[in-house]
Amino acid sequence: MTNHQFGPFGITTGLDSTPESIAAAQAAEELGYPVVWLSCGPLPGLQTIADLTEATTTIKYVSGILAVVKYSAAEVSAA
Repeated sequence: MTNHQFGPFGITTGLDSTPESIAAAQAAEELGYPVVWLSCGPLPGLQTIADLTEATTTIKYVSGILAVVKYSAAEVSAA
């Protein structure tokens, strides 16, 4: 199994691409959280992952299970 070094703790959330979510992700990073687990049930789209990673520098984002009926392999690969 690969060690992705997510750290001993993290948070899970339903962040999206809104300014409030971007600010929350930046605050979590400033507080020292190493990882944010994104709940993919309400994930509004793959662009959310890109928006959050562009707004932060050190925190890692981990998606939950991406529904194959909602996202194609090509879309996920491109993202």
